[in-house]
Amino acid sequence: MQTSLTFAALVLIALPVTAQDKPSEGSYKVEYTFRDAESGVKARQFTMIVENGGRGSFRLGHRVPYSTGTSQVGSGGVNPLVSTQWNYLDAGVNVDCRIRDNNGRVPVHSDIEISSVVMPDKASAAPVPPTPTVAQMRISVDSAVALGKGIVIASIDDPSAPRKFDVEVLVTRQN
Repeated sequence: MQTSLTFAALVLIALPVTAQDKPSEGSYKVEYTFRDAESGVKARQFTMIVENGGRGSFRLGHRVPYSTGTSQVGSGGVNPLVSTQWNYLDAGVNVDCRIRDNNGRVPVHSDIEISSVVMPDKASAAPVPPTPTVAQMRISVDSAVALGKGIVIASIDDPSAPRKFDVEVLVTRQN
């Protein structure tokens, strides 16, 4: 017992403390919900735990390869080798937030990006190789949110379909 107390005392003594250090002010659960604006059906939900005064991030998606060109390797022959150059697009959902409790009202800064890759129709007269189009929505918004009460912080038209999204944020104290 005395050994563990001595070890704990040594650990506490070894931790650097400066005048600028502030005691932890707690953490918050931040929930972003994306809903179809007309039907109210929940499409996606993202939840993160963020320290007061801190940042949280979500990166969800995939890398989509696309051809940027081809070149013939070697010369002559019946079947010359063809080399294809590739590049990648990142598509998906990125959510970044910063919060700071202010007496029960929480200023929330949100950066939200939703992107998808739309490949051209094969029937169209597309260049060889076809190049994709990126459909993208970006939102950057500062909102004052009451703890425990959800609020719609943005309403957006989907660039790749005839529908509208509502983005709601809900912040609750964790400790």
